[in-house]
Amino acid sequence: MKAINKIAFVLGTLSLGTLFTACQQNIPQEQKDWENTTAYFNASDETATTTYYKPSVGSVGDPLPFYDPVAKDYKILYLHNFEQNMEQTFHPLWGLQTTDAATYTQMGEVLPTGLAGEQDAALGTGCIVYDESEKLYYIYYTGERYKPAADEDRQVVMRATSPDFKTWTKDPLFRLRGAEYGYSSLNFRDPYIWRMDDGWHMIVATKPMPAGARIEEKDGCFAEFTSSDLKTWEHKGKFSKMIWDRFMECPNVFQMGDWWYLTYSDMAAFERRVHYLKGRTIDELKAATNPTWPDSKEGALDCRAFYAGNTASDGTDRYMWGWCPERRGKDNTDISAEAEPKWGGTLVVHKLMQREDGTLYLGEVPAMREKYNVAKEVKVVKKWGEEEGNLTIADGVYTMKAYSSVMFSTLGYHNHLSMTVTTDDKADRFGRPTRNTIPSWSAPTETNTTSVSRKSRVYGNSKEAAVMLLLRRQTIPIRLISIPITPCW
Repeated sequence: MKAINKIAFVLGTLSLGTLFTACQQNIPQEQKDWENTTAYFNASDETATTTYYKPSVGSVGDPLPFYDPVAKDYKILYLHNFEQNMEQTFHPLWGLQTTDAATYTQMGEVLPTGLAGEQDAALGTGCIVYDESEKLYYIYYTGERYKPAADEDRQVVMRATSPDFKTWTKDPLFRLRGAEYGYSSLNFRDPYIWRMDDGWHMIVATKPMPAGARIEEKDGCFAEFTSSDLKTWEHKGKFSKMIWDRFMECPNVFQMGDWWYLTYSDMAAFERRVHYLKGRTIDELKAATNPTWPDSKEGALDCRAFYAGNTASDGTDRYMWGWCPERRGKDNTDISAEAEPKWGGTLVVHKLMQREDGTLYLGEVPAMREKYNVAKEVKVVKKWGEEEGNLTIADGVYTMKAYSSVMFSTLGYHNHLSMTVTTDDKADRFGRPTRNTIPSWSAPTETNTTSVSRKSRVYGNSKEAAVMLLLRRQTIPIRLISIPITPCW
């Protein structure tokens, strides 16, 4: 990849050195004056999202990714969300296929909702497994009843099976009810299944609610069940408690190398991020919810722009799919702990990467890098702060202090940005929010040095987006460094 600009940013005692490169996807481009505008085009611009998938109508809700050992590809089912969902029945499971996590083929509706009066009037997320002995696929999912009566469950675990991943049959006799085991009938959802030497294991996100109680307990937990045949499940008690009074959705349990991991999405309004915990053994992992944080970021893998992360592995690599929410207004300040973005958005995928100490981070998808292979020069079209002495430019190096910024030229429809950022202090942070998403706060990759470096990459398509480099230090007010390019990151 050809290096175009080398940029150094300085903000107070914060300095960042950046090797900045832009590439475009090798597809025909409409002839527009991309380089000499600071605005984005609306009228005839491409709206499809081929790298990060979003349906033409509606949006992507919680995904159920699965590596298909028969077809040798990934299947990603997702809760199909609409701007105006039906009040009683909503979130059918739709599907995608991909071999590289960079290009998707639509499968259409895979599993419909039930009727208004049925237990699965609305569907919730879960997981997919394949039983080699039966040659049978299973979807374990959340069934949610519309306005349940006092003696009815709002949420239960349900299942459907298929011999070919095309024709699915719901099991009318199977209901895994939390109320039968001392758990909540209101919150009993997001089943995740994995296999160990002693058979199949399932955990379910829930809250304790003893028999006869009218109110569920405040602190959540994960209920554990085991099975030898994926048909009959035995309750094994609590897998672990949840952290404090947080509710940890979309749990995944898996092993990478010598470590066991629990990933989850923290649904607290002020948090709304995907986290992980780790342990050398499964018992150590269960105890980690005390909590024993895996790193200095409390296990946060990304920011509020990535939620409901669920994983799938082909036995070599593990990827995490989640969704990037759509904002409600036209200003990123509309999104905060008090102002939530919309539920659902665009499908986003990362490759899970593991360091030697067992800590995890999100890496790029190799096929995305290969997809963007045409180098594009990036020009400076606006800059602020020179007159005040906050910005100096010399030999292609931009040194910036607070209240300075540089705006670069607009690129095409599909772009890939690459940069390496070095900070003076291990507590310094940077992010790369886009115009139609919320900011990404990327924490340092090192914890034992005074200077840290981080490689960052942004891919995508959507003319509504303008990527901005954002430098943040909590004690210093700053301005955005805006790069008007076009990813749907």
